[in-house]
Order: sequence, then C-alpha cells, then structure tokens
Amino acid sequence: MTSDATKVKCAAPGPPTGGPGALRRWGLLMAWLAFLWVVVFLVAPLGRHIGPVRLLTDFIRAHDIDAAAYYYTEVEEFGIAEHIVRDTMTYAHDERP
Repeated sequence: MTSDATKVKCAAPGPPTGGPGALRRWGLLMAWLAFLWVVVFLVAPLGRHIGPVRLLTDFIRAHDIDAAAYYYTEVEEFGIAEHIVRDTMTYAHDERP
C-alpha cells in the first residue's frame, strides 16, 4: 500500500508555455549566437597572423593547394602535400621583419 504522501504528481506533457523563462532562454540563445559569430568572424581570422599558422597559410596559398579537397579525399596528392607542408613547418627558417 502506498500513502498519499509518496505519490508524486507530474505535469501532463505538452508544448512549453511562454513567460519570463522563455524570454530568458531566447536571450541566452541570442547571446550564444552573437558570441559564436564574434569568434568565427573576428577572433579566428586573427589567428592567421600567428607565426606557424601564417607560415602554413602562406605556403598553401603560394602553392595553390585546395586543403579542404585534399583533406576529405584519400588521394595520393594529399599525402604528397602533407609531406611538403610538414617539411616546410619543420625546417622553415624564421622570417621576421
């Protein structure tokens, strides 16, 4: 036998209702989307000016390598390109102005 004190009533499932909680959740969503936009379009491009990343991007651009195409395909050219890039990054001399 169970007593009335141990019974738990659950709300019926249904669509979420509005109210101050919904407004807060929408605000948090908009804040996170704005943060993501700032990181992707403002902070991440600044990474191109960091030494090793700059060297790698300059090499890829100079040799007209489509890095995304090589990365997602298992072709021999990717292996060659990876070897060249790795050697360039390993044995590159420091070119600071």
